[in-house]
Order: sequence, then C-alpha cells, then structure tokens
Amino acid sequence: MARVRASAARQKRSVGFSLSLAIVDTDDAAWKRAADIVEQVRANREPAGLPTSGHTPPNDGSRRLLETATGLRRDKCLWTGVAQLTEAAGNSTGLVGTPEQVADALLDYHARGVENFLILGFKPLDDAERYGRELIPLVRERVAALKARANAAAA
Repeated sequence: MARVRASAARQKRSVGFSLSLAIVDTDDAAWKRAADIVEQVRANREPAGLPTSGHTPPNDGSRRLLETATGLRRDKCLWTGVAQLTEAAGNSTGLVGTPEQVADALLDYHARGVENFLILGFKPLDDAERYGRELIPLVRERVAALKARANAAAA
C-alpha cells in the first residue's frame, strides 16, 4: 500500500483502498462452517471437472494470494479455503470468527489503510441481517472509540 501511495503521489494523485471479504460466520461454530463450505465448493467443482489444486491463475493478484494461502487459516481470522480450491478467483477469501474477532480483524485492516469494506456472505439475506445486528454496530463502536482516543491525544 505504501508503494502504491508513493507512486500515486509522484503523479500528484491520491488513492484509496478497498477490501472485499466474505464473512463466513460470527459465532463459535464459525470454523466448522468454514470447513463445511470448503467441502461444498470441492463437491461442486470436482463433478464439473474443475480443478481444486495445481492452479496457475492468469493474474498477479491471484497468484500472490495462492502463494500465501498455505493452510486454510492465514492469521487470526483470514480464511483462504475457497481461494485454494478456485484459483483464487473473485471474492475467495474471508474472515471467520466471533463478532469480536472479525471486528478486530476489520480494524486491523483499517489501521493499515483500508478505507472501504465490501462484506459478502454465503447466505446473503441471513448474513446481511446477522452482520447488521452483530458485526456492524460493534465495528462502529470500536471505530468511534479509536477516533475519541485520537482526538483526546491531539487535544
């Protein structure tokens, strides 16, 4: 991100960063659901003759993602199970964990400079309702606390 910002600055431009992630679930059974999703993706791809390993994606972003997707879990919440099966195509990474864990992960990305998030789910309506009830208020609360601390430090 620093290299992209520096390159843009040389052109007297500025850039912003967005991150698109699926959120598998936000409860204690989240990692079990993530494993079930991997098996469902595998079960859908194999009969269709689609590869689930040995991928050579045509774009750099997908290649870099596959290089880092060793194991299904990249950090405390980042899940790469679908990326490994699908050539890292599209929105194939996600966050898995409790609402608190996922909120912390989103704030970590925000602290690194991500300004916008596109949050997807595997069950769109149910997931949107749950995120609106459990996750989004928690993220807003934590962002407000960060801003309050920053304002107090600046005063």
